[in-house]
Amino acid sequence: MHIAMTRTSKPNISLISSCKLFILILWSILTSHPAIAQRPQYHIIANLDTASHQVSGKMDITFTNTTSTSTDRIGIHLWPNAYSTKNSALVHQMLNLGNVELYRAKPEDMGGISGMNFTSLDQQVEFSADTVNVDIGWLVLSKPLEPGASLRFSSPFTVKVPGSFSRLGRTGEAYQLTQWYPHIGVFDTMGWHMMPYLDQGEFYNDFADYDVSITTPVGYTVAATGVLMNKVEKGSIISWKFKAENVIDFAWFTSPFFRHEKYTVDVGGDRIVELNLYIDSLGNEAWSRAGVYAERALKFYSEWLGAYPYPQMSVVYCPLSAGGGMEYPMVAQISYTADTSDLDVVIAHEIGHTWLYGILASNERADPWMDEGLNSFLEWQYTKRYRPTYVERLLPPMFESRGTMSQYDALQHALQFNHTLQPPASDPQPQKGDQYLFSAYVLPAQGLEMMMSRMGKEKMKEMFRQYYSDPQFMHLSPDDLKA
Repeated sequence: MHIAMTRTSKPNISLISSCKLFILILWSILTSHPAIAQRPQYHIIANLDTASHQVSGKMDITFTNTTSTSTDRIGIHLWPNAYSTKNSALVHQMLNLGNVELYRAKPEDMGGISGMNFTSLDQQVEFSADTVNVDIGWLVLSKPLEPGASLRFSSPFTVKVPGSFSRLGRTGEAYQLTQWYPHIGVFDTMGWHMMPYLDQGEFYNDFADYDVSITTPVGYTVAATGVLMNKVEKGSIISWKFKAENVIDFAWFTSPFFRHEKYTVDVGGDRIVELNLYIDSLGNEAWSRAGVYAERALKFYSEWLGAYPYPQMSVVYCPLSAGGGMEYPMVAQISYTADTSDLDVVIAHEIGHTWLYGILASNERADPWMDEGLNSFLEWQYTKRYRPTYVERLLPPMFESRGTMSQYDALQHALQFNHTLQPPASDPQPQKGDQYLFSAYVLPAQGLEMMMSRMGKEKMKEMFRQYYSDPQFMHLSPDDLKA
């Protein structure tokens, strides 16, 4: 700041005092209000009881209203309750897809979340169940949460882990803890974006910071989102502490049969990433080179989009899980995959979602093609480079022939002939599996392939890198992609 001087070179005392007062007032304003860009803060303590198949815990959350709109309630996703009744949106969708397993499940194999009692020192809060979906709840506030204001609240909870019907589940002595804790929905100027859990159709989450402590029986190994800060063994239990910053979810997997392999990967941009593989003892020969596949996938996507930004990446083999190949922040879950080529491509696809879902967080329920379609296009480029003769099997062997038409083309023609082919912007909830495959995955990737045929590979890479570099760790819409 320039300070005027008198002709006698003495400082203007009144002006200096005014400047000091202005600085003090400005400092008071800046430090007395929470930062608008504050991410939700999750502190979770979880204890796994393998005898009762339950996770009991407590969570402490700080939520900041980062919008310009006040809200008198906070939406809470209670994903495990999708497994608590035969009348959930998940069960209805599974039946529509011809899957009756959860509908016919025994009571002891069902799941759910209970024992919640939300309290806050900031103001009075009251929990209210959603009137339509059992896996959605509302925290009703005694006074509105104004823009920029924060609310800290806590609750115990208990999760009964279901059998393996979808992503959350248990298989023998192994557990897949995904979509497992009370999770705040996304709030913006359009309101709350709340949605029931579905098997086909994924999620829309805010970026948040996580501090999670997990207790398991001795002999279990934990793979999780975030960085393992410490591991302490006390008698018959092990405590694991993880921290993750700027991620949209927290998932963990635990089993007494994991074999842990560790690597380091140079992803460019002066970044060295720790790569962890957790391979179940049922692992087959296809997994002997899984470390090679995961390393080159990290490098490939870093080349096309930008250097992998997190400190670690884990690939977890859960051979008996119904979760299939599924992505979570810093974790790729892989179910049984016998063929080496299939495993290579699936690992690449799920690692790729770290960028196109984990960092560029579009609404996967409303616009699944922004995530799956763009990632499928990049998976195809990976396959061309490393598996040029690879053919993905979509149809049963009885439909295979020596004809020249690819299985993608054959299935697409069949959908078109039956007038059931859906455009990429279609709602995933009512679609059949083959319709969703094309609307979310194949058609957007085909469109990008056509673009690249006109523009060239290097120009396409440049566009992808620009798309990734501008809005990292933000929510994206189709308009952002068009721009």
